[in-house]
Amino acid sequence: PIAMGPNAFPSRADYQRVGSELTDARALFASRGWLDDRGSYHRRPPDLLDPAVVKGWALGQSYERLLFPSGWSPRSEEPGAERWADYQANRTASAFILRHAGGPRPWVIGVHGFGCGSAFMDFVGLHAMRIHRELGVNVALPVMPLHGARKISRISGEAFLSFDLMNTVHGLAQGVWDIRRVISWVRRQGAPSIGLYGVSLGGCMVSLLAGIEPDLDAVVAGIPVVDFPELIRSHSPNNIRLRAIDHKILGGNAEAVHRVVCPLSLAPLIPHEGRFIYGGLGDRL
Repeated sequence: PIAMGPNAFPSRADYQRVGSELTDARALFASRGWLDDRGSYHRRPPDLLDPAVVKGWALGQSYERLLFPSGWSPRSEEPGAERWADYQANRTASAFILRHAGGPRPWVIGVHGFGCGSAFMDFVGLHAMRIHRELGVNVALPVMPLHGARKISRISGEAFLSFDLMNTVHGLAQGVWDIRRVISWVRRQGAPSIGLYGVSLGGCMVSLLAGIEPDLDAVVAGIPVVDFPELIRSHSPNNIRLRAIDHKILGGNAEAVHRVVCPLSLAPLIPHEGRFIYGGLGDRL
């Protein structure tokens, strides 16, 4: 994948396959009305009622880990669905939990960046222990699809952000689903309020959720990604960019299909005073 291996340039077959997938996806998404009503692409998940809970320890901090079947898969007619279904390790979702003893407290749900997804990395990258201890809130850290223990290769997240642009659509959609399930579990713990906080890829996730999940109290997006086709276009060598346009990948199809997972395509459901962005121009690969 281009994101992690700049020498692994796409082959001719890659261009043809990805171009075909995006062309078919654009036609399908248009016929279903998803390109006009972007939120309708996202299905509402069932509440998370009884996850498995195991104990863990990292950086001198004990934590709980929720484990549960994600239950999400692309619709069978979506291009790339069969490939995504083969990612067996990705089927089990999880979240790291830091919570105080005693009665209900506010919760912060923190979403990690690209390539993370382990307790060690997420505790550091999201300042989770500081949020937990100094602010006195409970913290849940969901693991994004294809990251951490859900990865399918040596590198966490490698297949999420690659030349297979339908993978990014499916990864973001499954991430929305999984985090909404964690939110439902947090509500069942008696949370008086819930805020979302994400960094980079996680900033994209929480921004997307701000337009999908109702009744959240705050959303904070740090250095958020918002447009993956543009990210790829701006970082690709000129010859790859031109070939991607020739094969009907960039220049229309990718941009259209990715609208359903672009935070800028959805009106926020969170009141203005509950929304905050920092580093809005700062994310770079």
